[in-house]
Amino acid sequence: MRKIAFILGIGTMVLFTGCGYKMISKCDHYENGVCVNPANEHLYKKCNQPLKLKDGIYCKQWYKGMVMFKVKIAFYKANNPKAKLVDKIISIWTNGPYSHTELLIEKEHIDYIYPDIASEATVNRVKAYIKGLEEKPFLDDFKYYMFSSSGSYGGVRYMTHEEDHSQWDYITVPVNSISTIVEFFKTINGKEYDWLGILGFVIPIKDCTERWYCSESDSNALKISGCRKLWYREPSKIDPNKLYRILKGEI
Repeated sequence: MRKIAFILGIGTMVLFTGCGYKMISKCDHYENGVCVNPANEHLYKKCNQPLKLKDGIYCKQWYKGMVMFKVKIAFYKANNPKAKLVDKIISIWTNGPYSHTELLIEKEHIDYIYPDIASEATVNRVKAYIKGLEEKPFLDDFKYYMFSSSGSYGGVRYMTHEEDHSQWDYITVPVNSISTIVEFFKTINGKEYDWLGILGFVIPIKDCTERWYCSESDSNALKISGCRKLWYREPSKIDPNKLYRILKGEI
């Protein structure tokens, strides 16, 4: 009997530990099968058997392995009524319908972990409104923060964003890490826009590491965060329309 009990005990340990599972543990926050711990994205796990108890939500078993995160790339339509002449020129120069890109991250991934970015993005929105670049000084129900380098804003910056399909097209992109993207943009925040780099789409020009254009910064962020479609691509050679075709699997 002791041997049988020992074997059963070992079997239970293998079931809940050796196979990548663990016994009941509490989730700080639970959404759509994912236990979310805003303080550390590496603690995100896929919950197999959620248990709703009085004092919180617990998980009986966890799937083994990494859960992919999702961001979006927004592509600005150069033919929309609010587009400027420079948008149309970039669109023609790069042979496609888009003139600009933004990398979007849902606000729930930013607000609690990076309050400094949330604050700066809101301030940048107000500044853009004062300059006449945005129609609203604040967004009440916005879902995203956007990251990119913009000629209109002078370079790399953060902003709040609400989806507008009349001006933008969107592609959802799976990545391994959101923090890698954010830390990258924190590093280049404030860098000037690379107007000369746009010529490099057609004319061979040496890349300037101190200046960035939109699709270059967004492509680089996606690449270092694990986007497979960009593993073997050089971000400095990717214009907005090329990035769209890459993410769509057309090239």
